[in-house]
Amino acid sequence: TTISLASMWFPYYTLGFHEKYPDMRLVITGNDDNLDLNLRQADVSIRTFIPHQPDLIQNYLITFTPKFFASPDYLKKHGEPKTIEDLDNHRLLTYADYHVHPYGNSLHWILNAGRTMDNLRKPFLRVNIGPGLLKMAEQGVGILAMSDQYPAVQESSLIPILQEYEGPGTKLYYSYPKQMKGFKRVEVLNSY
Repeated sequence: TTISLASMWFPYYTLGFHEKYPDMRLVITGNDDNLDLNLRQADVSIRTFIPHQPDLIQNYLITFTPKFFASPDYLKKHGEPKTIEDLDNHRLLTYADYHVHPYGNSLHWILNAGRTMDNLRKPFLRVNIGPGLLKMAEQGVGILAMSDQYPAVQESSLIPILQEYEGPGTKLYYSYPKQMKGFKRVEVLNSY
């Protein structure tokens, strides 16, 4: 799965999974590179749709939609943006440009929300992994756009802002090679 899912989503579900399936052994690998499941680089993948591997079974799981968040300390010091245009005058946190990510352009939605692609906002800070961005936002460094479906975001001290705005959704799929259909370990993880 992706680094963000491995670090900010999976940890919140593995205990319940292992209570239900105590003998199941898992290896969760965070990797944002393209995987070839037909070459058995992994048994299953949880990430966006993989169009270049048509021999996969790809079951839809969830759509992550980014929203804006800031810490109470940041809002106290810099004020709360009231309109999308107000973001132009705030410290924006985003992923690093060089970070190749399967979520595509939704990672930089905070920079282009309400703008054209040829007129992007400038980020205040770039970090190449989601947990780092989340920690920076919690410490009051700036405003973050991230999905509130991450339990790590839900448990954070961050406050939702500009709640009438949502970024482009990213659909996630549970994918595995057709030849693994019927394998119990693949089916029980998918059903949890």
